[in-house]
Amino acid sequence: MPKKFPPTCTRPLPQCSIRWRNKSSSTRRSTLHGSVTATTPEKSVIEVEEALGERLPRIIRTHEVAAKPMSVDDAAIQIGASVGDFLVFRNADTDRLNVVYKRKDGNIGWIEPEA
Repeated sequence: MPKKFPPTCTRPLPQCSIRWRNKSSSTRRSTLHGSVTATTPEKSVIEVEEALGERLPRIIRTHEVAAKPMSVDDAAIQIGASVGDFLVFRNADTDRLNVVYKRKDGNIGWIEPEA
């Protein structure tokens, strides 16, 4: 079952998720011993990250992609003939952004957003 984050998180999501993860794991450990105690972090999130050696991955923008209108079949043909692993395109039928990608098993995957 996925963890649910507190609805009123006033910090950036990575900081909030680390804080929540640390808080929930310490609560879980306390529960195993029969008592539950509320704890407040004494160190900042950055100090904890440095102590644990955890670094969150940075998002690096590499280039812009022009989403050309085409059918899913045309996109599959184009990704099959290209060197890249994925193709972002505008579906000509629905006028929404879609993605086709090369799967490890040799097939082509298609990602279509919900309506």
